[in-house]
Amino acid sequence: MDLKTFGEDNFDPKQWINKAWSSSGNQEKEIFVANTVSRLQLYMKQLTNSLDETTTQIVTSIPRILQDASSLQLEGAMLQQKLLSLEQKVQSVEEQTGHSIESLQKIDTLKSRLENAASALREADKWAALATSLEDILESGVPTQGDKLAELAEQVSAMTASLEVLSDAPDYETKRLQLETLYNRLEAAISPPLIEALTQMDADRTATYVSLFAGMGRTVSVSRCWRRAAAARLSSSWRRLDSHTLAALNRMLSSEAGKQVDWLTNVLKSDTPLTELIRLYTDLLLSLDPSPTKVVSANLKL
Repeated sequence: MDLKTFGEDNFDPKQWINKAWSSSGNQEKEIFVANTVSRLQLYMKQLTNSLDETTTQIVTSIPRILQDASSLQLEGAMLQQKLLSLEQKVQSVEEQTGHSIESLQKIDTLKSRLENAASALREADKWAALATSLEDILESGVPTQGDKLAELAEQVSAMTASLEVLSDAPDYETKRLQLETLYNRLEAAISPPLIEALTQMDADRTATYVSLFAGMGRTVSVSRCWRRAAAARLSSSWRRLDSHTLAALNRMLSSEAGKQVDWLTNVLKSDTPLTELIRLYTDLLLSLDPSPTKVVSANLKL
């Protein structure tokens, strides 16, 4: 018996009965009806029993489902509480770590300040000792020996570097003025022997004095001494000439140019040798005796 048609939307009882009777081989109607009713009743009973069993299972399983849901809800609440506790612990650790890092930073800053203060004290003591030593040298006379001058150049460089380290010290300006005074006295003492070495074209002695001036940061003074010595030597050579002509002047200056540039570059360590040479020749032409103007005038009269 086909029971699927009972669930169709367009189920027609008459059509179903006629179809079922036809498929029974045109059985006696009373017998067909009795058998069909019996079978339908049996199917209904089976369906009812199945529904009852399913209903019983559902009713029985509901408390367990509710219990499982309650357990899940409880576990969820416990998990939420654990997460909240973990979050609080993390925040506490972050706060403690932040305080620790801040404390370490303060300690590191304090350590740096103490180290800087100790370094400044050591540097101040070093500077005072160097200043006293330089004062004694100036009082007793600046040495002229090459090795002594080299030691003095190292001492002067150390004093200059030491003063730079003490640039943040409260008495920096006082120390700077004191050093400036010492350097003025030292420059006044060593300028004459430097000019003498330049005049004699003594490269070794000149290089020693150049190092000394460089240690004081006064290389400009070296250029000034060089111009003075070179101008004096060239003026003397000009005066000794038998004939003063522009051609002779040109030969003299041309022959000196290469040597002077070489000295400026290798001995005086000048960064602008050509500029220095032009400045020397400009000053020289204005101070020569007889002057180039007089030479030209004399030649015109002839």
